[in-house]
Amino acid sequence: MGDSDDDEKSLTVVRNATDLQRLKLEKLMKNPDKIAVLVRPQPSKKKKSTSSVDFRVPRILGRKTSARTDDIHMQVYMCEQLLVSFHSWDEKDFEYHLQIEMNRKEAEDKTTKKRNKRQRRKEKMKAKRQKLKEMKIKGLPINQDSSSSEELTESEEENEPDDKTKPSKEENEPEMETKQSPESEKNQEKTIEIDNEGEK
Repeated sequence: MGDSDDDEKSLTVVRNATDLQRLKLEKLMKNPDKIAVLVRPQPSKKKKSTSSVDFRVPRILGRKTSARTDDIHMQVYMCEQLLVSFHSWDEKDFEYHLQIEMNRKEAEDKTTKKRNKRQRRKEKMKAKRQKLKEMKIKGLPINQDSSSSEELTESEEENEPDDKTKPSKEENEPEMETKQSPESEKNQEKTIEIDNEGEK
């Protein structure tokens, strides 16, 4: 049983186009009652170009004496219509380029505003770093809340409008050192004592 199946399904090697065509014909002739479907290629759709315009006028039936003048009038009318359409195309093209230019200017304005905002933020951070360095050099105590205040100022800057009409509170008021309450100082002393006892 296995040998006869192998003989029927023997592989044929296709070496050229005629062998391929022969295989297809043999496959079709095995079942001649089956309907063969023929597919015709679709004609390619060509785009109409606006560069070349067809000025030919269709034949207008009429009296022989006026047939020639009708053709001329028809051709003149078609040319006028074409000129009007060209003019409208030019207007639309001009409006399109104008809109593109406006969009480009708006985008540039937005980027310059954002760039200026980033620059101001950089300058503030640079000034803070410089101030901290000076405080370290002089030996003055540095507030530990400086990192949290930096985060607050950055979030305030993001919410702040671009116009600087109102003076900020930081510019008007001098910086005040935060003092700890006596209770918190006692709690810190207790934790230090507990840590020291645990180490011993």
